Amino acid sequence: MEQTVWIVEGKIAGEFSAELESEYGRLLPHERSGLCLNLNHVPYVDERGLDLLSRMVRDGVQLKKAGLLVRELLRTRRRDS
Repeated sequence: MEQTVWIVEGKIAGEFSAELESEYGRLLPHERSGLCLNLNHVPYVDERGLDLLSRMVRDGVQLKKAGLLVRELLRTRRRDS
């Protein structure tokens, strides 16, 4: 299966969380599992963004180059759920 990489830049917060969620929602289920998000340039993720990233990971999306804060927030969220 071919992997698609989305390079995400800036904060995943507010309107951008909604925009990312909308674009993700347009993908077919088999396209979602072949998706990889490059989060190298994402310094901050709000609660809505964390919910979205958590859901994406459950759908099989890979996260690459996420910063320490983002990785820890997602790890903590997985542990608590």
